[in-house]
Formats: sequence, C-alpha cells, structure tokens
Amino acid sequence: MTSRATDAIVVAIRAGDAVEAERLCRHLLERQPDTPRALILLGISLEHQGKLGEAVEPYASLSRLHPDDATCWSQYATALRRAGDLVAAEEAAQAAVRLTPDDPARLDQLGMLQLQLDKPLVARDNLLRAFGKAPGSPVIRIDAARACAACRDYRADSLLQPWRTWSPLDDALQFDLASLFAQLGEVEEALELLEDLVQRAASGRDAQLLLAAMY
Repeated sequence: MTSRATDAIVVAIRAGDAVEAERLCRHLLERQPDTPRALILLGISLEHQGKLGEAVEPYASLSRLHPDDATCWSQYATALRRAGDLVAAEEAAQAAVRLTPDDPARLDQLGMLQLQLDKPLVARDNLLRAFGKAPGSPVIRIDAARACAACRDYRADSLLQPWRTWSPLDDALQFDLASLFAQLGEVEEALELLEDLVQRAASGRDAQLLLAAMY
C-alpha cells in the first residue's frame, strides 16, 4: 500500500503537479507519520513550489528518525542552505561528516558552507581533505581551489592545472571555473571558457556579462 501511494506521489512530481504531490504526501503521513520516502517526497514537493522554509521540516524529521544516517543529515543541510539558514546547515553538515569522515562529498558540502559563512581557513582545510579523498573530481578540485584562492594559498593554481582534461563540464560548473580563473588573474583561460559557453548558446546573462568585463 505504501509503495503504491509513494509511486503516485512520484508520478505527480514528474507531471509537474507539486501541489497534488504535497497533498498526497500529507495524506500518507497522517496515516503513517514516520514513512521516510514520504518525508523525502514531501520535502521535494515543497521545494518545487518554492516553499523552502517549509521544506526544512521533513528533512529535520528524517534526521531525528535516523540520527546515525549521514545521508539524512546531508539532505537536511541542503534543505537548510536552500532556506537560507547557513549556520544550522553547517551544523547538519558537520553531523554528516562526523558519521562519514572519509566521504569526499560530505566534506565538500561542509567546506562550501563554511566558505559561504566567510570561514575560508576551515573551509580550505575541509575541501583539501575532500580533494585528498577524490583527487579526480573536477567539482571538488574547483571548490578546493576557490577556498585556496580566498586564503591566498598558492595551491589554487595546481588544483586547476589539469582543467583541460575535464571536458565536457556542465554549463554551471564551466562558468564557476571561468569565474575562478578570472579571480586568479588567468585571463586567457577565463576567456576561453566563457567564449565557449557563449558560442554554444549555453551561457546565461552572468557569463555574457563576465565575458564583456573580461574584454
């Protein structure tokens, strides 16, 4: 019964009817309050409606139900970040790291939150730890380089050195890399990445504006 009910919720979300998905989730949770999949789907349906503050509670419930599950804490941290509560998001991300200290994705999440909170030194340390666990990840290399740049750490350049081997990058990540190169004064690299984005009509206004500024 629960499986059929959650399947119907997924169908509603995929059809773009987040309001109906929320209604179905709440109906199911009235009968079975601690159903993990229903809580996750409720959070997703609320996020799709832009109710980011309300979306926090289902993930908070999951972390209370499963305090030893790093994934629950990581999802909770993501919901808190989207809702704008970066301090609480950092605490949730720290809980996830305590449970899985060698997971590069958890370290990356924590480090990027700390960078947003203007804690560049501790962010750099956590992001370099993430890099040590996953040196082949372009995302983690770029994030670690961003933190190093904020700390004026020479390692930013070496982290980005193999960037040409990362193609193809998704559009958002390529823009992030171009922005970082611009910050580091690597004009040729930044221009190459931005021109590529614009030429393949994959850029948004931010990329066009940055390219114009670089010119």
